[in-house]
Amino acid sequence: MADNQLHGDGFATLQELQVSLVSGCLFVPPNQMNETDFLMALDRANEAARLPGLEDAFNPWVLDGSRIFSMLAGLSQQTPGTLESLRNKSWAIGIEKTYLSCASPIDSATIRAGFKLIPQPTDNAVVIVHLEANPEYEDVKQRALRASILAQDLDRLLESNYSDLVVKR
Repeated sequence: MADNQLHGDGFATLQELQVSLVSGCLFVPPNQMNETDFLMALDRANEAARLPGLEDAFNPWVLDGSRIFSMLAGLSQQTPGTLESLRNKSWAIGIEKTYLSCASPIDSATIRAGFKLIPQPTDNAVVIVHLEANPEYEDVKQRALRASILAQDLDRLLESNYSDLVVKR
């Protein structure tokens, strides 16, 4: 499959805007914004995020390439103002409400069906952008609620089994 079938011109858009993608151990600068370099960085970051005995589907720190490619393909549908708010920033793609992790309640098909990016106002170098899925998917909010409950369960599991690795908030 050709690059642009996977992610449209998303990598080119991020290069043009000089946007880096960051999450945990993942860092992809604008000059490495291509499928090959991105996939290598994603594999390294996901390997570092994996916990023994915890499936990727339950680990919010493991990012899903198909969700990310779906998001990249939809960048061209975002408003110029939204895209401009990303210019010269590092975009934190692995946080809650980006829905790009393997544990996300929103799958890649839902993201491909349409979404709106909602950048959070900041003067910082790192921008947080929430992804709002197409409202036609009525069960998305219910799945998000279940994911929130799952995240709380995961926090309890981590605190009890990996307390030496967990950073207290």
